[in-house]
Amino acid sequence: MDPLFVLLASLSAVAVIFMLFRRRTQSFQQIINKLERQNAQLNLQLSRLSDEEGRLNDSLDALDSQIKMAALQATEHLDAPEEQKAGMRFLDYLVHRGGITSDQLKKVERYKVQTGSPMSAEELLIVLDMLSREKLQSMKDAFGRLSDGSSGAEKY
Repeated sequence: MDPLFVLLASLSAVAVIFMLFRRRTQSFQQIINKLERQNAQLNLQLSRLSDEEGRLNDSLDALDSQIKMAALQATEHLDAPEEQKAGMRFLDYLVHRGGITSDQLKKVERYKVQTGSPMSAEELLIVLDMLSREKLQSMKDAFGRLSDGSSGAEKY
C-alpha cells in the first residue's frame, strides 16, 4: 500500500468523524437551547403562580377574619349568658342613641377578634377613646331605666 493512499484514507476518516461529531454537537446544542427556553417559561409560570398564591393567601386571611368576626358575633348573641346578651343590646342602644357610631362598634368588635382581647366591648370603647367613662355610665343608667330598673351592664 502506498503511504500516500493510507494518509489520504486516514484524513478522509478523520473528516467524516469530525463531521459526525459536529452534527451531534449541533443537535445537542439545539436540545440544550430548547430546554433552556422551556426552563425560562416554567420559571415565568412559577413566578406568576407565586404571585397568585400571595393574592389567594391574602383573600384567605381576610375570609378567616370575617369568619372569626361572625363566629364571635354569633357566640355573643346566641350562646352568651343573659347578662352578656343584655350587654349586646346595650351596645345596640349606644348606637341607636348616638353614643357611638356603628363604624365605631364594628372597629371595637374587629379589634376584639384580631387581638383576642378579654376586655368587654364597653371597656374597649373607653380604652380606645371612643366613649368617656362618664358618658358610658350615663347611657347605662338611661338604658337601665328603659329595662325596668335593671342596669343592663355592670358598673366599673
